[in-house]
Amino acid sequence: MVTAAELSTLRQIIDLLKPIERATLELGAEKVTTLGKVVPMTKKLNTTVTEARGLKTRLLHNIQMYLGNVEHVKIYAISTILDPRFKNKFFQQPTACANGISSIARLMEEMVRERERTPSPIPPEQPPVPTDDFWGEHDVLVAAQQNAAPTITLAGGMPTELKIYLDQPLEPRTTHPLLYWERMTSTFPVLSPIALRYAVIPATSVPSERLFSEAGQTASERRSRLKPDHLQALMFLANVAAAEWADYWIKEKIFFKKKILAITTEDEAEDADAAEDAARLEM
Repeated sequence: MVTAAELSTLRQIIDLLKPIERATLELGAEKVTTLGKVVPMTKKLNTTVTEARGLKTRLLHNIQMYLGNVEHVKIYAISTILDPRFKNKFFQQPTACANGISSIARLMEEMVRERERTPSPIPPEQPPVPTDDFWGEHDVLVAAQQNAAPTITLAGGMPTELKIYLDQPLEPRTTHPLLYWERMTSTFPVLSPIALRYAVIPATSVPSERLFSEAGQTASERRSRLKPDHLQALMFLANVAAAEWADYWIKEKIFFKKKILAITTEDEAEDADAAEDAARLEM
């Protein structure tokens, strides 16, 4: 029988393991958990673990052993900083954050130099500005700025784009990094292509492992005659989000309603023509 002291210890152990359970479920439950979440979650694990005698010390030792230096790895630091939900707010070591920002600045410089070396397509000739067009000169100026190659300006030793991005408030935790950077392409023309490359890196192998498991369950022995293209189609359909299915069915429903309405209208018109012809014959 469990004693009162043992029951108290078990409750402490449950409280101790709750943050680890939450992190495990979050990394495994999402379809795609990006690399930018690793550094913030590591910090949360280090700060939310509670007392439970010697178990806390061993758990913190293992967390530190496996994840302690993760923010010093360049790819993790860049991914975290370029995640608009976290940016530079969850680094435990200032030097790791500074190194990540420096790495992003170098990537921006390399991108600008690469664009300068790449011959740009010849822009289409702009028609002459009519003398009676009040806003013609303004339209030509806007078109010229849009066709101009992006440049890097510095603010306090940091690229201006990067500084403006870091000074903005954090996005809500439910924000999708890819959608954010696609939306901000015109605002950050140099930074956004770099961020889009890092925003798609998965944090764990759970998505690929889940995909292989689903493929094995779909292509079972009882379905040995399943062709590769059919298997690919089934795997694709199984991973379509419920919201996309709902949107598809709404569009299909509207389409069929319009089609039925058109057919009904045609039938009514034909019936009216037939009635008119019958009336003429009776006359």
